[in-house]
Amino acid sequence: MNRTLKFAVAKYQSTVPPSNDPPGPLSLPTDDEDAGFVEDVNRLLQTYNTLMDSVRLREGLQVVMQLSARGNLYLQGAGLNNALLESNPQRCALVISRAINLIWVLSALVGPFMPAVEQGILRQLNCPPRTVPDVNGEAPSGFGIDLLGGHVLGKTEYLFTKIDESKAEIWRATFGSTSGNANVAAPGDKETKGKGKPKKEKAASSGGSGVGGVDAAAKVKKAKKGEKKDGTPTGTHGAEGEAKQEAEVKKDTTERDPSA
Repeated sequence: MNRTLKFAVAKYQSTVPPSNDPPGPLSLPTDDEDAGFVEDVNRLLQTYNTLMDSVRLREGLQVVMQLSARGNLYLQGAGLNNALLESNPQRCALVISRAINLIWVLSALVGPFMPAVEQGILRQLNCPPRTVPDVNGEAPSGFGIDLLGGHVLGKTEYLFTKIDESKAEIWRATFGSTSGNANVAAPGDKETKGKGKPKKEKAASSGGSGVGGVDAAAKVKKAKKGEKKDGTPTGTHGAEGEAKQEAEVKKDTTERDPSA
């Protein structure tokens, strides 16, 4: 696209050069040197339409790239350069006209995938949006001349910019995946030691409330230190001693908190 439009801007005063092609779909004799080009374009257009009708989008986009590549091959085969313009100006005008019309077709094909690219092409062509040519095998149909000689083109620009390698790390940090942080614990989620079971919170009270309750729990715990593992008292007081200890705890609690 850039090669074609820059050539037209520089050599044809930013216009589509006039050619011998009539308006409408091209129907070239088999001995025409561009017959194979037009046949390939129509075949790819038919494939594109079939794929898009079947919602096979990935393959449809591949056809867009194939059609673009076919356009590049056409320019190479035609030998588009200053020498062609000087030696055969009529042929040069024909090549430029057909290439520009292919670019307009490509704008419609790429539109569903990259609308901004379509708009960039249309700005440079100075054209409104168009439809994809219908290739149904019936004449007249298919690729043709829709932008005629004398049409004024827009200003050329690059559709895509080169990626600066120095920006790779910046873009990686900005747009890179954050999946590596997926295993980081959320605030407040603490790992538990041991076998992974959460630790049990100690009771704040064993019968009282407030400060008195906490203190009473401490006294009960201290009192029970005198028991064996099986719960049998180790002292000489037996049940009587245990009752006395509990009474002291209750008394202490009442003194600290009259409401208890």
